[in-house]
Amino acid sequence: MTKKKLNKKVIFTANLNGLSKADELKKITAYGQAVKDNTLLVPDILPVATELLSKVAIINTKIIAHTNLMKQLSSATEELNNLQNEVKNIVVDQWLPYVQENLNDNIEGALELGFEVKGQNPTVETKGKADQSHPVIIRIDMNVQLQHTLHIVNSETSLPKIPNDAKYLAVYRQIGGVAPIDIANLKEAGIAKRGKYASKFNAEDKGKSVFYILAYISNKTNEPLEMSPVYSSIIN
Repeated sequence: MTKKKLNKKVIFTANLNGLSKADELKKITAYGQAVKDNTLLVPDILPVATELLSKVAIINTKIIAHTNLMKQLSSATEELNNLQNEVKNIVVDQWLPYVQENLNDNIEGALELGFEVKGQNPTVETKGKADQSHPVIIRIDMNVQLQHTLHIVNSETSLPKIPNDAKYLAVYRQIGGVAPIDIANLKEAGIAKRGKYASKFNAEDKGKSVFYILAYISNKTNEPLEMSPVYSSIIN
């Protein structure tokens, strides 16, 4: 008695899942080139390989343009931060000592110039409160490959110290994609200590954009208090 032979259908796949965008594009390009080189195997395939490859070329051109724009944005952000630090230093390191030395106990004069008087400023008690202030990135150091060092201060005090009603400063980040508007879909990347946070990356992240949002975390509810603006930079 002869056994019945079963016909087993071969299943082909195009496994593009789980790849980075760069690796995905490389594999798609390889598919397009292979189809172009073997048109006799698939003479009626649509769209034709040249159409796919032309779209890939457009994508590559836009990636280069996007990378250059992000580099320009990062450079402009650093320039703005440096300029703001420069004018801040003029007020704190040059004007304040001059006013202190030349106005002596002329409180009205100092107040007229916009300076505060220690012990007589009614807003001192509320400075640093998370409901009236937020964390600010004043500089991003990129001198180490695949690492950003964030320098962070409080928007009200200009000091690294976190507010009294916060137990720590959380750093949220997103690599690539569209800039987030809040932390709703972000995971906490780490905790900043003494106004600094080292944000480390993998080799495949190089050249991508990264977005940061900082938030003080309440010591009562463990929920975010006031959040920073969205900051962006390029992974070097």
